[in-house]
Amino acid sequence: MKPKLQTSIAALAAVLALGGAVAANAGVIVPEGDAGTALRLNDQSRATGRISGLGNVHGLAVAPRRGVLIAGSLDEVSRDDIAKPKGVSQQDHNAHHGGAKKGAMKAGSMNTGATPANPSGDISLVSLVDLNSGEILRQIEVPGMVHHVSVDSGERWAVVTHPSLDAVSVIDLETGAVTATVVTGANPNYTVFNPTDGLFYVSNAGDNNILPLDPVTGATGTPIATPGGVEHMVIDVASQRIWGAEADTGQVDEVDLATGKVVRRLDVGGTLHGIARDAGTGTIYVSAREQGKIAVIEPATGAIDLAAAGPEPYHLEVDGDRLIVSSAENDVLWAFRLSDLSRVAEVATRGRGHQMVVLHP
Repeated sequence: MKPKLQTSIAALAAVLALGGAVAANAGVIVPEGDAGTALRLNDQSRATGRISGLGNVHGLAVAPRRGVLIAGSLDEVSRDDIAKPKGVSQQDHNAHHGGAKKGAMKAGSMNTGATPANPSGDISLVSLVDLNSGEILRQIEVPGMVHHVSVDSGERWAVVTHPSLDAVSVIDLETGAVTATVVTGANPNYTVFNPTDGLFYVSNAGDNNILPLDPVTGATGTPIATPGGVEHMVIDVASQRIWGAEADTGQVDEVDLATGKVVRRLDVGGTLHGIARDAGTGTIYVSAREQGKIAVIEPATGAIDLAAAGPEPYHLEVDGDRLIVSSAENDVLWAFRLSDLSRVAEVATRGRGHQMVVLHP
């Protein structure tokens, strides 16, 4: 794998600066796994194009005011395999493939996370992509594969999870540098950002907890115990609640951040996967993968309704008045109308659809 320099360093700096180009189109971007592409859907759930060159892309996040998509890859490569393209200076090549220097990954105070062991020394590449053109502006070296990605509300920090290293990395979107790689616990799966306290929350599925992480210092706080190990999560900032899906137990946990406790546990049944939230109504949607259904949760009462979806519903996201759902069995996306969860569209994909992001005009 030999990624190529896609644009000049000057163009990169212009986009990384807050207030850079903003994508004008609404819709969804869906990573297509080992196809190495991300599919663009418009607000009518129609395919409008693809972004290529992303490796085995699983996790996506978006910094819309910067006009940048952040894409993580499950592919691991040796640093020696990343060749400098012809006609590119070594300085520009190093800047384009920036990352943390060896031995420089330190965290702050308060239950400080350790620097992870990475015996193979292999890395993966996090791609910063121009949302308008689809060009890869920069590829950042991080240790180990990347599973999921998230961005803070101020669009300064991106956090990527490394399940194979029991760690996460923090990327400064202002500079494109990795500022910390921190051990968080067994199998860190997903992260969400809480603008109220300025912390990311990491679901350590293998340790049955959710861990607060300060992106500025790299420090970790007191873990929140979860009975069955939460994986995917969403946050309701107004109520300071995290909703998390326990993939193997069929339970959905409601976590009160004020008390640091699970206050309610709802039984959907079977294996679960993705979780999404409608910001307008507060409704929670969960992929009931084993049942082939979507669970619809009313937070006020805890009532659960199940609606037919298709074989193994997987990742999902709310896009306006629609719910976009991928399948773990077939290379397809479904769009459901939120009002009654009737299917309104089906789109073929080049691979399994993973962590998708929603764009707003």
